Amino acid sequence: MTDNTEQKEFWNDLKGDLWVELQTKIDPMLAVFDEKLLEVLDVQKGERALEIGCGTGTTTLKMADRLGPNGSIHALDFSQPMIGRAKERAVEASVDHAVFVETDAQEYEYPSEEFDLAYSRFGVMFFEDPVKAFSGIQSAMKPGGRLAYICWSDKNNNPWIWEPAQVAKKFLELPKPPGEDEPGMFSMCREERIFEIL
Repeated sequence: MTDNTEQKEFWNDLKGDLWVELQTKIDPMLAVFDEKLLEVLDVQKGERALEIGCGTGTTTLKMADRLGPNGSIHALDFSQPMIGRAKERAVEASVDHAVFVETDAQEYEYPSEEFDLAYSRFGVMFFEDPVKAFSGIQSAMKPGGRLAYICWSDKNNNPWIWEPAQVAKKFLELPKPPGEDEPGMFSMCREERIFEIL
């Protein structure tokens, strides 16, 4: 299967609604990642940006500020609840240089050589077919364009998730975790796999 059906169902059901509900609590916890992402990209005023997995729009709004009104953002996400909230937040913040597209980044028909930079905060690890997805993203980049993404390292380097799961499994039957190369939190944790994909 390469159509991301399971991920789409997951993020368009309870998980997407829950993220929207908890967005104001989640944002401060992830803010350090946003700042690092923007720093690494060396964002310049007036550039054109492609965001993969915009979620509720937190990084979109931060990027919009960095790009200024002459820049633009093309923000993709396949979670209707989350991208719906992103659109609302853009209106609330009077950001009119962001376009939101509800779509799967690995299926999207990208414009050719349009973007100066592409980025993702915790989105690329959910691709069913990462080679296809990154090929599409690359086709949308201008020559010399910049790509940066943030994803989780190995589960053993993330005690904040791993240790509670170990405790919870003593009392609950937890779902089987995805294989290391299947879509999920840790699917992009191996450097060798990343080089293979890119």
